[in-house]
Order: sequence, then C-alpha cells, then structure tokens
Amino acid sequence: MKILHVIPPYYKDDEVLDSALSLIGRMLDSTEIHVAAFEEDMQKVATLPITCHTIHHRHPLTEWISVPSQYIKILYQVLPDVVHIHGSWNLFGANVEKWSRKRGFKVVLSPHDRLRKHVWNLGFFKTRLLPTVCYQRSMVRHCCALHAGNEQERDNLAALKWNRHITMVRHDQPHLMQAFYQRVIDRDIHRQMSVDERQSVCYLLHTALSGDLRQPDRLPTSVMERLSAEQWRHIFIYTQKEEVTDLILKGIEIQQLQIPYRHPVSAPPTESNIPLTRENGLVGMLADVRKHVKKRTVTLRHLSDLYQTFIQLDCDEDELCRELKEKKMARFTARMEQVLSEIFFLTEGFMPVRQRNDNHTEKIRKSIILKP
Repeated sequence: MKILHVIPPYYKDDEVLDSALSLIGRMLDSTEIHVAAFEEDMQKVATLPITCHTIHHRHPLTEWISVPSQYIKILYQVLPDVVHIHGSWNLFGANVEKWSRKRGFKVVLSPHDRLRKHVWNLGFFKTRLLPTVCYQRSMVRHCCALHAGNEQERDNLAALKWNRHITMVRHDQPHLMQAFYQRVIDRDIHRQMSVDERQSVCYLLHTALSGDLRQPDRLPTSVMERLSAEQWRHIFIYTQKEEVTDLILKGIEIQQLQIPYRHPVSAPPTESNIPLTRENGLVGMLADVRKHVKKRTVTLRHLSDLYQTFIQLDCDEDELCRELKEKKMARFTARMEQVLSEIFFLTEGFMPVRQRNDNHTEKIRKSIILKP
C-alpha cells in the first residue's frame, strides 16, 4: 500500500504540520509513505525516515503554473493508492484534491480540527465565508472519506453534513489507519475487477440459482480455478456489497471449487438493499426494480430475485403482455430481459416479451455496474 501525504503551507500555524507528522510517524512500519510539502516545511518533514518530495515556490507571476505542474509530476512519479491531504482552509489543498480526483486517484482528508465550530465561527464573514463558497465545501464533499482524530471532531464533521463517509481513528492506532486506507481503496472495487472476475460472478450466480453445470459458450471452470487470492478477495468484497455472497458460496459449492481465499462473513442487509416483494407478481417486482434503477440503488440481489421470478413464471403470457403494455412497462421489461440474459444467462423460453438492447439498456447496465 502506497500513501502520498500532502501538507499544504500553513506558514505560522505549525499545529497542522505537527499533527500530520505525528500521524505519519506511527505509520512507517505498515505502509510505504511519501510526503509532498513546500520547502519551508521540509526541514521538519525531513526528520522522518520517509521519501520526501519538495514543492518549490517560483516567481509569483508564474507560481500558478509551476506549483500545479510540480505536484502533478510528483503524483505520477509516486502513483499512490491514496492521496492523504492534511488541514483545511487552504487553496492549495483544495486544488490538490481536484487535481488528484480528476486523474482517478482516491483522496482522503484529515482536517486536524480545522473544521470545528470555534475555528468556523472565528471571523466567519471576514475569513471563512468566501473560502467556504469557493473551495472548502466542494473539497470536503468530493473526498472519498474524512479522517477524524477524536470523537468530538467526528461529531463536528457529521454536523456539517458535507460528507457522510467519516472514520474516527486516533493517531496511536496505525493498524486501524491502515484498515481505513484499505476500505477507501476497496470502495470502488468494481473498477478494479478484471473480465474473468466479472464473468466468474455471473457464472456462479447462474449456477447457484439454476443448478445448471453446463457451460456452452460460457466461462470454463478452469478460468475460475486460475483466479488468485487477490482476485477472489475482489469478488467477495463486491458480492458482499451486492448482498449475494450466499449465492456465490452456493455456486462455489456446486462447482466444487477450491479457492485460495477465505471468504468474509456476509454483512446484514442495508436499507438501500431491501429485498423485492413478490406479492404483486412479476409486474410488481419490475415496478420496484425500475424505481431502484432510477435511484441507482439496484443490486445483484434485486436482479437475482427478479431472475427467479422469471424462471418460475406460471401465467398466461398474452394476459401478462397486455398488462405490461397497459402499465407502460413492456419496453423496460424487454431491457431487463437483455440484462438478465447477460448476467444470469436467462434464455428466450422464459421471456414473455422480446428482449431489447438500446441506449436505455446501457444505462441500466451502468446503474448495475456489473457489465460482462
């Protein structure tokens, strides 16, 4: 794990620098640490056995070009897993968040008590209102997560309601800090999954729900057997978020696979992943799924329930098609059939209407994220 700590210049205020170095000093044995700071702070930073990257002040007229270019050069030289910014109320720190985020790097922020009420109210209209409007609020909102050093700071950050991803870790808990970084890295785990990992998820879900071991035009078992422990970790983290870990384990058991990774315990369902109700039949479930698609809260658990309803469907298809048209859901049903055929290998015999693959289908795929 590689972490780039960025310490903006606070000039006469050394409290942020001291707090940042206190945190960094306790992480030396657990992570590869790089620190980017300005030359006036480098004397203190260089006292630690870490890799330092100095940002130099140039001519005031060209500084708006030289400072960004220096930081971006450091960013691509280090290629960190996480960029950790220290402090608040600093335009350079806000720009670092923007430059890093737009280049695909994950950013976390430690305000070091600089967003507490006392600092917030200190000369608000003179020194806080304009920075809040221009950059500070946007910076906090766009960070992947916020780090609080104590419970009071956590409560202050939560009261702002700018970012709900807040974790409290004291500076004397390096192992929890490392776990915090790992959660940030794994937050968008679907973007790190390879084609083989995604296809393995689809095939195991199909196996679990149908018990079908045949593999015509599908993923060979040998591909899943070649997956590494890290790839299986990706699969279980993703499927745990999607509430289908139990189905993946069932598929692995049916396939009799020996995997090199011990799966985590399934998490309890969250409020956003409430199972679909089957009281209103297929039409009612499709209506629920459409709501989740619009809210971008649809999960593989929702789709697995919908798939089971399709394959267990026992009704008059002509009457069902008429009801779908009356409720203006025929096209959405056709698009969902296309998606289910790609993820769960739903066949035409279980499709009441003809499947449809268009731009709206692509939007549904993106909302589900998992695209084989």
